[in-house]
Amino acid sequence: MAELFNDCAHEGADKLAWLEERPLVAGRVGGGDVPSVDYDPIDHQGIKLADGSHVGYYNDSTVHLSDTKHDNWYHNVKFGGHVEMGFDNKIMSHALQVTGSTWDKNINQQAIPYNTLHHNCQNFTSAAISEYQKEGGEIYYRRSFF
Repeated sequence: MAELFNDCAHEGADKLAWLEERPLVAGRVGGGDVPSVDYDPIDHQGIKLADGSHVGYYNDSTVHLSDTKHDNWYHNVKFGGHVEMGFDNKIMSHALQVTGSTWDKNINQQAIPYNTLHHNCQNFTSAAISEYQKEGGEIYYRRSFF
């Protein structure tokens, strides 16, 4: 059974991995990256591990940690505007490795290439969550009103 807790200060919340998203990078303006307009559901989606690193699938058909220059753009996905989804960090880390081994072109030469509509970061995150659940991982929900 999934646990629902009501505040961000819940004991152990900092030891969980979290489903998160950020605006897509639209391009370079003035020599730097700028986020695109934040239209749901067109966001980059990934998993934030307990150590603060962001893992996702990118348009170069690889799975890797995000570029740290985008760290401040990330926020946890909030279903219904205020419910976040968390995962046991150890199990999710393994699920990301297993999923990444089939999705990353540098690990699997037969990997399906990135496709904006059909094989993208959201599909990768869904596949990692499915693997997490196959491995017995429990999903944690947190209400957040901020």
